[in-house]
Amino acid sequence: GPPGAGKSSVLRTIKTLWEPMVGSIESTGDIMFLPQQPYFTRQSIADQITLPDTPKHGEETELMGILETLQLTEILDDTLWNEEIDEKKGLLERVFNRTVDEAGTEGSVIDHEEVKPPPLCHLNQLVFSADYLTSSHSLFTHSSPLYKTPKRCWHKLLSPGKQQLLAFSRVLYHKPKLVIMDEATSAVCPELAKLMYDLLRTMGVSYLSVSHDETLDQFHDKVILLKGDGQSWSFKKAKEL
Repeated sequence: GPPGAGKSSVLRTIKTLWEPMVGSIESTGDIMFLPQQPYFTRQSIADQITLPDTPKHGEETELMGILETLQLTEILDDTLWNEEIDEKKGLLERVFNRTVDEAGTEGSVIDHEEVKPPPLCHLNQLVFSADYLTSSHSLFTHSSPLYKTPKRCWHKLLSPGKQQLLAFSRVLYHKPKLVIMDEATSAVCPELAKLMYDLLRTMGVSYLSVSHDETLDQFHDKVILLKGDGQSWSFKKAKEL
C-alpha cells in the first residue's frame, strides 16, 4: 500500500505492540519483530545476537556459525577493538601502578594480593576498573572479539545493511515461529535479502513482511494490499501480482 496506509500499524498490532481498537488478536507469543532500524545495546556482538537473552558459555561455535552464514565475520575485525583495549590497559596500569603484561595475559585474572592499593585521587577510576575486571565481557575473561564491547555504539560502527543482518542473526539464534519484518531488508543487497528469506524457509519459520521492494514478492505466497483509507484492503496470491 501507499505511504501512510497503515502497513506498519498492522504489524505492530499483530506483534501486540499496539492494542486493536476493534476486535482481538490471538497468537502463540513466539513472535519476533524486526524493524527497519534495529535496536542494539552497548554490549558485545554475542549480546546483540542473543538479545534479549544473555550469551551462555560454550556457544562460541554456534554464534560464529551464525555470523558466517550471514557473511558478517568481518565485523569481528580486531581493528574495531584495538583503540578500546589500549585505553582500558592504560587505565588499569595507571590505577594499579602495574602493567597489564605484568598482571597477566588475556584470559587470566589479576592476583589482587600483589596489587598495590591505588591513591585516593583515582577512586573513580578504581570503581570503573573494578567493574570492568569483574564484567563477564572483560579483557581478562574473554579474548574472542565476540565478547568485547565497542567504544562506540553499533549504529556508528556498522553500515545500515550490516545492522539489519546483525539484527536478523537473532532469528537464527532464537528460531521463533513467526517473524514480522518491517522493511527489515531495505538496506541489504538483493543477494543477501534472498539469503535471509531462504534461511527463513529452510528453518520453517513463518514471516510477514512490509516492503516497497517488489523483488521480494517471489519469497511470499500471499499479499495484502491496503488502499490507504483505513478500511479497504484486498488479499491476493503473490504470483497474481
